[in-house]
Amino acid sequence: MYKIFNFLFLVLSLSVFNTLKAADLLDIYNRALENNNNLKIIESDYFISKEQYNQTLSTIFPDINIVGQTKDNTIERYEGAGSIKNYDHDTYSVNLTQPILRLNFFDELDKASININKSNFIYNDSKKDLMLEVTEIYFNLINQINLVKISKTKKYMLELKLSNARLLYNDGMITDIELYEHENNANIASIELEKNENKLISIKQEVYILTGKNIFDVNTFNPDAQLPSLEYDFEMIMSQAMTVDSNIVTAIKDVKIAENDLSSNRSDHYPTVDLVATYDYSDTSIGSYRGAAKQETSSLSLVLNIPVFQGGYISSKVRESRYGLEKTKYNLDLIRKNTQKKVLDTFNAFILNKNLFKIKKDNLKNAKKSYSTIKKGFKLGVNTDIEVTNSKYLLDLAEKEYIESVGKYLISDLKIKKHTSKLNIKDLENINKWLIW
Repeated sequence: MYKIFNFLFLVLSLSVFNTLKAADLLDIYNRALENNNNLKIIESDYFISKEQYNQTLSTIFPDINIVGQTKDNTIERYEGAGSIKNYDHDTYSVNLTQPILRLNFFDELDKASININKSNFIYNDSKKDLMLEVTEIYFNLINQINLVKISKTKKYMLELKLSNARLLYNDGMITDIELYEHENNANIASIELEKNENKLISIKQEVYILTGKNIFDVNTFNPDAQLPSLEYDFEMIMSQAMTVDSNIVTAIKDVKIAENDLSSNRSDHYPTVDLVATYDYSDTSIGSYRGAAKQETSSLSLVLNIPVFQGGYISSKVRESRYGLEKTKYNLDLIRKNTQKKVLDTFNAFILNKNLFKIKKDNLKNAKKSYSTIKKGFKLGVNTDIEVTNSKYLLDLAEKEYIESVGKYLISDLKIKKHTSKLNIKDLENINKWLIW
């Protein structure tokens, strides 16, 4: 019984551990894939486009319907030769209409097919956007956690200075103005800490909106991790982006859809041909003036419909489609120009962040050396506890700034890969390797 109790306790402990353990980057991304509402909306658009394709395809298949009617005729008053009694009249008919010639069918089908392809592309591209969004919010969360940590250290250091200042003031070694300055600094540090803690709660709420789940903690970036020094050729990036950037690809598909829409509306001016077949059956009971009768008839006809005048509706639709096509072409040209600027800005940000993170890494090394030296001095009685706390504060600040610069460097790298359609889950897996709990 004791062993069973221990086993159950172990299972429960592991379950709680898995629930409360810090979430890494892949955890957040996978949760977002499952619960992000924006992604589900885009996925719904894809399913809608598939059904629209099925609806378009169905227009070329025969339309078959069966109509049945039973009628009970009651003679209320009759004047004339012979006699008529109440009688029943049953009719049944089967109608089949098979479209033979619909010149706009293939244009509509191509339009629906391109729309499926576009919706699927947008859905897959949205997953890449989600990778970027998750990475940005993840590093924002790390940075804010570090900022709260720094604020606590700063608050403790200033409260320590205030405590010493009060002793000095009581001994008459500093003025009341100097004491007030220490009190003011300590109060400001408390407010800054509260402000940063509230901001941390806000960012966690953003994670909840993104993933649909609350998180308790996240893995932080390992400051000792060795990051690769990435290199990119700007001309190559620009060349690739102008053909595979998601915004450009989507705009090109919009142009093709508009072209098919114009061609389809033009086809509405042309004749349509349908094959129509009918089968009719009627059964009249005795009592009618013709007496009891049964009848079966069938017909087969070829129906030609030539549009002659529709009040200018089709011509207006054609003009509307032509304007729509021009609009998509202007939009494509605008998106290409904007993409050029975005790629340039992304590349410049990448170079800047790359240089910045190298500088911040050197600053972190110097802060570690300084903190180690001052701690040794404190043990030897050379440095004060305030100096140790201040050095720890500067070390935490240098580490926070380094991790923040790393986040910007990695995110700018992901953005370049997004522009060139090379961003994938392996990029998040690589970043995840540099995170520690």
